Amino acid sequence: EPKQVDVESTFTSLNDVEMQEVRTKGLSEVEGPVRQIAAVRAKVANGVDCTHVKGRLLCAATGGDLSQLATEQFQAAQMLRKAGLLRLSRPLYAAACAVFAQLHNPTNAALIWDVGLGLQHEGRHQEALDFYA
Repeated sequence: EPKQVDVESTFTSLNDVEMQEVRTKGLSEVEGPVRQIAAVRAKVANGVDCTHVKGRLLCAATGGDLSQLATEQFQAAQMLRKAGLLRLSRPLYAAACAVFAQLHNPTNAALIWDVGLGLQHEGRHQEALDFYA
C-alpha cells in the first residue's frame, strides 16, 4: 500500500554546488545514485496522488519506490563518507534512515547508525557527534 510522503524532505539528495564538489574530488560514481534518486522523485512527484498541504508537496509512494530511494541514498552516502566528505553524506544517511524506518526495516536503519559507531571506534569523536546531530 502506498505511503504519503513529503517529497522535499524524503527525497534528500545533492544540489548542484554539492555535485560540483563531488566531481572536483573525482567521485563520478556518486552520480549514478544521485540520478536514481532524481528519477524516483520525479516518478512520485509527477504521480496522480499528490496534494499541496501548507506549502509542502505530499505524494503517495510505493514501498518499492521508497526502498529504492533509501538504498540509493545510502549508497551515495557511503561513497561520500569513504571519500572524506562526511558533511555531504550526513543528510543522505539521515534521509535513508528515516525511509528505512518508515518501511519498518530496522535492520537497514541500524546499519546507518553503525556508521556513527564506526567513526567513534576510529577515534573521530567530533565527526561521530556531528553525524548523530
